[in-house]
Amino acid sequence: MMLKKGAPIAKFAVTLALGALGGWLMRHFDMPLAWLNGAIIATGLGALFRLPVAIPPFARAPVTAAIGAMLGTSFSPAMFEHAGSWLLSLGGLAVFIAAEGALVYIYFRRIAGFDHPTAYFSAMPGGLVGMATLGLERGGDEKMIALAQAARIILVTLALPFLIRSVTGVAPDLSGGGRFHSALKRPH
Repeated sequence: MMLKKGAPIAKFAVTLALGALGGWLMRHFDMPLAWLNGAIIATGLGALFRLPVAIPPFARAPVTAAIGAMLGTSFSPAMFEHAGSWLLSLGGLAVFIAAEGALVYIYFRRIAGFDHPTAYFSAMPGGLVGMATLGLERGGDEKMIALAQAARIILVTLALPFLIRSVTGVAPDLSGGGRFHSALKRPH
């Protein structure tokens, strides 16, 4: 009986260990957003191989707050000095998100066979935990939503630095410092 009561904590410990190992490996190989992507990839693989991975409900709010704090502290007022020049880009982004969300929703409904809430919350960009939680509240499959959102995060964060470099010639600094280096004069 004690094992059943401790099972959520044991699953959480396995999840944390897998996440830390994945983050460390990605950081070791200098990959973009190493700690985020490494943790998502490692725990996702753990789930695929049916390892006991889970985040218990008591840990969701603090983990979400910690992720929000880490992401939020990476912004500074200097980032918004040229915000006026972003209007065209932000308008294009809004159109892209609406079109992408609609197309992915249709794919998930018609080809993948997801029910409405699962397809909707899997297709819409947003926070992984938030989308999975909202989807679950509306009758969706929380695990499928989380997997679709994790796949989106991994694909974008792994591909974007290479896409930026190939299109602009500017190589994002993978150290997490938020700096950019000329692709022609990359420090070693």
